[in-house]
Amino acid sequence: VVSAPYDYLVGTAQGLADLFNVSNQQMMARCGGMHLFHLDDLRRIAPLWLEYTQRVRVFACEQPKRFYELASPPAQGGEVGNGRRRQFMWMVEMYGYVFGAAEAGVPHHKISTEMMGYVGMVGVAPG
Repeated sequence: VVSAPYDYLVGTAQGLADLFNVSNQQMMARCGGMHLFHLDDLRRIAPLWLEYTQRVRVFACEQPKRFYELASPPAQGGEVGNGRRRQFMWMVEMYGYVFGAAEAGVPHHKISTEMMGYVGMVGVAPG
């Protein structure tokens, strides 16, 4: 699997995965945005991706403050309050993927900064 880096998925190192008893935590990759899959890997990951997304969503809805504490990076600048906490609800699917891929034991996860560009990434030539 080749994916773009999502370094802000700090829940991989702050105990969020422990709440869901994720196996193979050493294989968790902070990634998202887009993925290129070998079909065999996708078949292994997809059901677990859905399962973990559903489980993380339930947790995030039932315990939003705890989810926010475990899943979100430290606030920067003027980011405060409930609006910032709600912003991290969209991350449940990303954590679902990261946990599902680790649980599936997919061994060759390549994180490529060339997969996706962000504002301010000047100096990085396409291709």
